Amino acid sequence: MKLILQAPINSLGYGVFALGYYKILRDRHEDLHVLPIGNPNIGAIEDLMDIIGVDKQDYIDRMIPGVNGLTDYTTLTIWHAHELNKSVGPNKYGHSTFETTKIHGGNSGSIRDSVNTVMTPSDWGVRVLREHNIKAECVPGPASLLGVDVSMYRNFDFLKNHFDSSTPIFMSSGKWEKRKNQQGILDAISNVDEPVNLIGLWDNPFTNGLVAPMEYLTHLKFNLARVLNHENNLIYIYKRGKDTVILVSYVKSYKDVVSLYNITDCYMSISCGEGWDLPLVETISMGIPSIASYNTAHTQYIESKDEFSLECTEELAKDGIFFDGNQGNWYPVKRLSDVSELMNKIIYYHGDEIVEAQIVSSDLAKLCNPDRIFKMLKDHCGF
Repeated sequence: MKLILQAPINSLGYGVFALGYYKILRDRHEDLHVLPIGNPNIGAIEDLMDIIGVDKQDYIDRMIPGVNGLTDYTTLTIWHAHELNKSVGPNKYGHSTFETTKIHGGNSGSIRDSVNTVMTPSDWGVRVLREHNIKAECVPGPASLLGVDVSMYRNFDFLKNHFDSSTPIFMSSGKWEKRKNQQGILDAISNVDEPVNLIGLWDNPFTNGLVAPMEYLTHLKFNLARVLNHENNLIYIYKRGKDTVILVSYVKSYKDVVSLYNITDCYMSISCGEGWDLPLVETISMGIPSIASYNTAHTQYIESKDEFSLECTEELAKDGIFFDGNQGNWYPVKRLSDVSELMNKIIYYHGDEIVEAQIVSSDLAKLCNPDRIFKMLKDHCGF
């Protein structure tokens, strides 16, 4: 049966997620077509196509402008749950992610009428959807789009020269917002015993009343020591006593993201809620030890008993910008002192094989095996 993958084509979350699914489906289902949501921007994902082995021309050839005249096909729409009414065709299925206990911006009746089933990457997400009386199934996301040969990428090793070489390099990434809790990481640094080296790949919109990372670092008495321009990536180096924070401007190239991962000793994601958290999955897949909050979709691939997972509490999701209190609850880290303690532990074991063994994953490779994901999609969608 003909399968139509309906999704945005861009470098944002759903676009990247959809490209990972395209790769899985294209390798296993010949009659696959792509129906873009919104204006397609292939240029934004061209280097990612190259990394994961997607033929650009073949991808373009499989794009269709609509479904007029088509019969006997199944549609898999990868998009926001409350906008799955964009799904087309007689056999419609959705795949969505969300970060809180209520579906952002939509009502469950509309979602139920839009697609036969909504798939989501975690059992936690399935529970949320079913509590809204939406038929739901768990299908994991792609494990790692970036964990490949790092020799082909730009070299960021020079950043190590700006750090204290005796301690490990921590990294955090994502949009600067309360949910992601990058501020919590910075607050926790002051209670770490040894010098802290932190790379912040923080995409920050300087509008909507958000506090810019640079402003917040100044508030915490970090002093701007140097600004570097490297391969069109603007890099700010901040110092405060023993600690160094290197703030990397938003990078357009996934090859640069991999290069930053490659010099990282520990990745940190202490988010209040995640629909999947691809950067955390990617770093785990690359064998990088990670400190992570035990909540929402994180619970699908880390364990509460893992040494580097963080206990969380529950509160109303509200930041005055993206979340207004109508999206249910999220789960912030219970104690920031726990973050500091785990950073101390990573520093203590730096260079020791004990840390190398402490990957925050029970069986990620098996969970996200492409053949397994394809079978689940086929079983649930019936194509």
